[in-house]
This record gives sequence, structure tokens and C-alpha cells, in this order.
Amino acid sequence: MKKTAFFGVPRFLLAALMTCTGIMAQTLTIPSLSQIAFARPSLNSNQQPSITHLQVAPNSYNPLSKAQITLSFNAKNIQGEHFDAVILDSNPEMIVAWGGRELKEGTNTIIWNPPEGLENGTYTFEVTTSSDSNTKKTNKINFQINRPGYKKLMINNLKLDQNTYKLSSQTPLTLSFNAQNAQNRHYTAFVVDSQGGVVEQWNDQSLQDGVNTVHWWGSSHAPIKPGTYTFGITTPLASNSKSYSVNFTIKK
Repeated sequence: MKKTAFFGVPRFLLAALMTCTGIMAQTLTIPSLSQIAFARPSLNSNQQPSITHLQVAPNSYNPLSKAQITLSFNAKNIQGEHFDAVILDSNPEMIVAWGGRELKEGTNTIIWNPPEGLENGTYTFEVTTSSDSNTKKTNKINFQINRPGYKKLMINNLKLDQNTYKLSSQTPLTLSFNAQNAQNRHYTAFVVDSQGGVVEQWNDQSLQDGVNTVHWWGSSHAPIKPGTYTFGITTPLASNSKSYSVNFTIKK
């Protein structure tokens, strides 16, 4: 018969010793190692995970350089935490995000290849850390996008030549708008129904300073049901886009 020991003392000897002291051995319950809980020591304020020294290099970036941006920060007292990082414009709208990355002790680095379409202005690099206790902390730093000679694209006076369009019409529905500082940019035009379904789309259209027009021959697209539709354009800017649109009604 195999005999086991409890902390170096054979069980038969342990039982005998306990019997002699008036304790019945059969009432003794000896926990296994798997039943012993090892508590994680609590951390004082000096041991809590911390993020410091956020940096963006270069801090003033020219998109025409096509160089990379290095985003970095230091972390200490790390015990299994993760982090999320985002780049925000001044609106603030998200340009790009990195989610659920493992947080490392010491220097953490992200290499970002920014798109050429970024507008000049102030942007924010933001880091949020999360722990098992769902505690979240956010750190941030600003940096600049500075393209020499750059002028912000302006779109205005978007309108239709008619707000109600008949499918039997022999003329197109015309969308027009004014653009300033087009600078060889392009745009996408679209017609969508009330559910957001694309009825027609024109991709990679050249944008010019002054009046731009898009013509839609709705009668050539069947089946199109009467109802409310949207005619608009999208101008690509960085990883997000800006849309301008106007609603109109289709009748038989």
C-alpha cells in the first residue's frame, strides 16, 4: 500500500500523534494543493501600472514626405494589462485605431504610415490601458500635421436642379456643388434609397475649383420605386471621408 506524507510527516504517524492528543484522525480533512488559494498581493499606489513619456516622432509631420510616424510610451508595474490606441483629429473623429495590444514593461512602440490625404491641423495620440478589474486609464499627447502650401478643401452650395424627379422624365436629375482648393483631389458621387442601398455610384471623379456637376438618368435604372432618395458626394480625407448630400423624391 502506498503511503503518503503531509509536509514530510507520514500519514500513519500523523494520525497516531493526533490520536494521542485526543483528536480523532478520521475527522481530519487535509486540503490538497489545488484547494489552497494563493492571494495576489495588493499593490500600493507606487506599484500600480503607469503610462508615461508619450511621444510622437516627428511631432510636426509633412504627409508629402511619405515617412513613418513613431508612436511610443513607457509602461511600468505591468501585470497582464492591455492597451488600445487611437489617432483623433480635432473634431474629434477617429483616423486609425489599434485595439487589445499586450502592454509590455518598458517602451511600447507603434509604427504608423499616415495617408497623404490628412488635413493640416492638430491631432491626438491617445492610449487607454485596461486591467482585469476593468479599470481604465487614458493618456494623450497632441501633434501637428503640416503640409507646406496646403489649403483646406471647401465644399458648399450643394443642390439639385429639382427636388421631385419623375421616372418618366426625359431629362437627367442634376446635382451641382462648388469646390475651393480642389488641388487635384477626387470625389465619389452616389444615389441611395431610404434604406441606404446604393442605386448608382460614380467613383474617382476629378474635382475642380468652381462648379462641379453630376447627372443621373434615373429612368434608365429599373426597377426604381417611388419614394425618398439621397444624392450626394464623398470627398476622401485620410482614413475617413466627408459626405455632402441632399434628399429628393421620386414619383412615377
